[in-house]
Amino acid sequence: MAEKVALFDVKSGVENWESIARDAIENCSKIKKEREKEVLCARFGIGEKPKTLQAIGDKYNITRERVRQIINNSLAKIISYCTSVEAKAAITIIESYVKDNGGYASTEEISLDLSNNEETEKNALLFVANLSKNLENVKTANDIREGFRIKSLKLSKLKEVTKKGINTLKETEKTLGSKEIAEKIGESEETVMAALSSSNKTMKTEDGKWGLVSWPHVNPRSIRDKSRYVMVRHGKPLHYEKLADKISEMGTKKVTKQSVHNELIKNTDFVLVGRGIYALSDWGYTPGIVEEVIVEVLTEAGEPLHKKIIVEEVLKRRIVKPSTVVLNLQKPRFKKVGKAVYTLN
Repeated sequence: MAEKVALFDVKSGVENWESIARDAIENCSKIKKEREKEVLCARFGIGEKPKTLQAIGDKYNITRERVRQIINNSLAKIISYCTSVEAKAAITIIESYVKDNGGYASTEEISLDLSNNEETEKNALLFVANLSKNLENVKTANDIREGFRIKSLKLSKLKEVTKKGINTLKETEKTLGSKEIAEKIGESEETVMAALSSSNKTMKTEDGKWGLVSWPHVNPRSIRDKSRYVMVRHGKPLHYEKLADKISEMGTKKVTKQSVHNELIKNTDFVLVGRGIYALSDWGYTPGIVEEVIVEVLTEAGEPLHKKIIVEEVLKRRIVKPSTVVLNLQKPRFKKVGKAVYTLN
């Protein structure tokens, strides 16, 4: 006897969305024609790549409208007569997720959080979401991001709150949490979460706040913006090769180490602080050779400094070995005026 495939896991409750989807279709007594099952799988991409209405119609020699009718009728049958216990449990998981997100969740959010985001599993998950009596699949239109909405939450309300939220972000010119926005516009935090999740003009940052997709520090597009984005979140200097790897991890398009290095070299937002290591100029790091950094430290102090203090100050601005600082203190520009105490010559 073949081993039964595990359907549930600890994270989302579901281990195998494709098995759940097939189980829902196969165990619906009202779907009797094999063609209905095949059309559903082809359209939603269950176990295969999703196909267009035209492609499905060509295969069965029927019109696109007839394909649409078959899909809608088949879905209605499963929604009303589904006997799969696993499918019902999975639908409840999706509904709970959308409710916890304020009543709206984009297909991207659902796929990332409730599946491994592999194409076959993602497709099956979204098919199961379409079986819910309490959710409506909202298609991409105007400024709306494709997703699922609790039917009791009106689209008009989402659009109204989205507009208020976007205006607030523009006025403050900084990322804000859902609660902060809710207090400013006089709406519930849940409705704000749902509204901003539905908009393709807003985006949630890694720290859970909201910003505009047009903002480089929220949705970086250029190598420069992505480099700054990564460094801000890393919080300390990075070697350009490591930085290139982290930028490549942000999306499907990889960047070359040389292209990242070239951008860092030419842009004043970044400072070379060690061998191939860069920091943000905002952090107070100083460009230039170690000798020049020592000059800067002594000039700012306005008095002789102990070697230990000089080393500490230079290491705050440059990533070098302490011995490198000590060696540079032997240069003619510096004068020893006491035991391990130096000043400008």
